This record gives sequence, C-alpha cells and structure tokens, in this order.
Amino acid sequence: MLSFNKEVRFRVRRRAGFNPRSSWSADVKEQLGIMRRSPKRVGERRYPCPPEKREAIIQAIRATMA
Repeated sequence: MLSFNKEVRFRVRRRAGFNPRSSWSADVKEQLGIMRRSPKRVGERRYPCPPEKREAIIQAIRATMA
C-alpha cells in the first residue's frame, strides 16, 4: 500500500496528467483543514498550488480519503 502522499500523486498523475509538487498538495491540504501549518513556518509558502491545478489535487485527496 502506498503512503497517503504517494497515493495522491499517483491519482493526480493518472487522472489529470501532471505530476504535482509535494508543496502543492501540502498547500491544498492546509486549506482544506486536513493538515495544520507548522509552528516553525514563517511567511507564505514558496511554491503554493497554482489555481488551475488545485481542483485536480482536491479530487485526488478526497478519493484517497474515501
């Protein structure tokens, strides 16, 4: 069985045709409330998820959690 992050990457690659950065999925998970922001993080993310790729990552996360 794949880890949660690898499963999300696999689903996005298979359905949407691109390989998401791990920072993109972390950004989306933080916005969905699945993951909390690290107390050590200062400022904004260096590589936030692009708006055009966000929906594909959200669908993959929801499918993985189901």
